[in-house]
Amino acid sequence: MTRSPSHARILVIGHSCLDSIALSPQAPPEDGKLQASSIWCGSGGPAANAAIALSRMGHSVRLATQLGDDDAGRLIAAGLQAEGIELLCPAVSGGKSSQAQIRARAAQRSVLWKRGQLPPLPAGDMQAWLDGVGLVYVDGHEVAAASAALREAGRMGIATVSDAGSLRDGAAEWPALLDSCMATVRWLAGRFPDASSVTAALDALVREARPAALVGVSMGEQGGFARVGDEHLVWAARKVGVVDSTVAGDAFHAGLADALLQEMEAQQALDWAATLAAAACRGPGHTTLPRDRDQLALWHGRWGYRERPEPDLLDAPLNKA
Repeated sequence: MTRSPSHARILVIGHSCLDSIALSPQAPPEDGKLQASSIWCGSGGPAANAAIALSRMGHSVRLATQLGDDDAGRLIAAGLQAEGIELLCPAVSGGKSSQAQIRARAAQRSVLWKRGQLPPLPAGDMQAWLDGVGLVYVDGHEVAAASAALREAGRMGIATVSDAGSLRDGAAEWPALLDSCMATVRWLAGRFPDASSVTAALDALVREARPAALVGVSMGEQGGFARVGDEHLVWAARKVGVVDSTVAGDAFHAGLADALLQEMEAQQALDWAATLAAAACRGPGHTTLPRDRDQLALWHGRWGYRERPEPDLLDAPLNKA
């Protein structure tokens, strides 16, 4: 694909694992068996999924993630390299890579996972990692390396995007370093435990964020709410047949990064990201992500929208939203 000015080199930092996803309408009985309709195994984890989505949008993606030199690590690496992704870190000798077993039924899923035995991601030569980069994407993991990259990106004027799914120690400063910070209710509750409602937490996030940053809260299949300064925005999920939602959130944040590089207005960016998230839900893992940006644009123009989220969700306490 010929790269336009809206295509960039992107540095993605975070977690990768080997996903095994079984599609089944019900769980197997205790001490019993159940035949799945299909089983897929491949590269997964939030950073890997986002990297794949961004690569398919035509960006040149380099991924900083820790993998072991075990069979799982080799499978993950092979899948990422097949997508044209540059892996910055050599496999850890004797390391064990993370793995997850997922049972998916439409928008519902159950996950059994095992964290790998790997050291934290070294910050490395951040100047080399950021050479020629137009955007830094962090998935909330590998906080030390990600924080260093975000601070350096700020000094260099590089755009920054985060998947704020779970708040980890050391990441509280991130909102002030980001151009896009889309959070879960769980993240908001961890960062602003004294907030009386989702609205109060969003108000606090806006105060911490950069003046022109896109911030908000995702309500999953219900869509979500966003802010750019004093501007209030709402987005709805797209209408597709949902097979597996494992990659939906990762694809949504990748869509926001792609929209930022295309200099889309905020509402257009949210709708674009929602389309990429919906595309990922039509099959297991990342298998139904669009092959390129042109295909995503085609779907973006064709698919309808679900109902917009109810405004009263914003008034709910964080522990009940």
